[in-house]
Amino acid sequence: MFILQGNGSPRNRGCEAILRSTIAILKQEFGSCRFVDAPAGGDFPADYVETEPGLQRVLPPPMPRRWSPQWCAYQAKYRLLRRAPIKLPCEPYLHEAAATLTLGGDNYSLDYGRPYPFFWANDLVLKHRVPLVLWGASVGPFSADKPFERYAARKLKEVTLICARESETVAYLDSLGVRDNVRMVADPAFLLEPQPAELSAAEKIVLQEPCVGLNLSPLLARYLGSPAAWLDRATECVEAVVALLARPVVLVPHVFQPPANDDHAFMAEICRRLGGCGGRLHLLEPRHNCRQMKWIISKLHAFAGARTHATIAALSSATPTLSIGYSIKARGLNKDIFGHLDWMIAHTALTPDGLAERMAVLVEAASELRQKLTQVMPAYKARARAGGELVRGVIALGAES
Repeated sequence: MFILQGNGSPRNRGCEAILRSTIAILKQEFGSCRFVDAPAGGDFPADYVETEPGLQRVLPPPMPRRWSPQWCAYQAKYRLLRRAPIKLPCEPYLHEAAATLTLGGDNYSLDYGRPYPFFWANDLVLKHRVPLVLWGASVGPFSADKPFERYAARKLKEVTLICARESETVAYLDSLGVRDNVRMVADPAFLLEPQPAELSAAEKIVLQEPCVGLNLSPLLARYLGSPAAWLDRATECVEAVVALLARPVVLVPHVFQPPANDDHAFMAEICRRLGGCGGRLHLLEPRHNCRQMKWIISKLHAFAGARTHATIAALSSATPTLSIGYSIKARGLNKDIFGHLDWMIAHTALTPDGLAERMAVLVEAASELRQKLTQVMPAYKARARAGGELVRGVIALGAES
């Protein structure tokens, strides 16, 4: 039995893709398995039904009501004592786990604040002497917070195995002195199997043409000013892309977590402002799961995306891809796949004309890039599968000790 902890909700199609592909990798390596999924949050759609055989999900308790005695105690433990404020739901299963895999991709970073809860969960697993694997992870950087960086370095050395998904993470961990337990793999979602989607009449018409896809995330407001300012700039970016490219543009949402982290709502407002751009701008419906979204992305002539797993869906389908990068993960993935950053545009350099021009170059080079990706993907996907062998290795070592 494996515990899969720390992942997000399937409303985030990237988190869903990590879960599905991780289970497939482990089943390929170990045969029939049981899995306990212990996500970091309980943001599951009301009509969500789990379809993964052998998977049991345990959710954390709901947050106490703000300013209630329970909430005050929670905050005191978290902020003052730096202790896990709640009992972790995976704890009753640790005694029968062969290993615990920490999912989530970029939980160990400062993108969402100091990630103390993930380190506390690690402490609990290691206390029970269960092998702990940071699975398909990008880590850091924590350099903006030196005291926390020292804490993180110490804790990361205690982890049984860190399966880093790109070279930037490996280099950063090396700079912290975290080396002996680090192995480079690839994000498990590179192995996600696409699933044909039932398309609406409008989606069928659009996808019959050589169209380009574009994913813009409300998350970029953290780096590009206020939400209102970023919405204005994102609208200008889409307008510039549609104006320059003589083909339909499909807006591809990949995360559906209202109110502040919903790609579909964000891009629907862009569509409303632009009025459909004379029928050349289209927005995908939010009902497609991660496998179906990957299948749709594979049908595009070219793609540009801010969400890492939207770009992984594209790259692994050999769809020519421009990454809109704001973190270590986009830089690492592009360096590892292409050997350079020519197909990444940094969020600090994101302008309407700049994005449109880079996408025009991407479309022009699409045939060459598709061929390149077709050549490199088999070896890259093999690195993702190798993670299963590494997990087998740490389980064997644990049994011997």
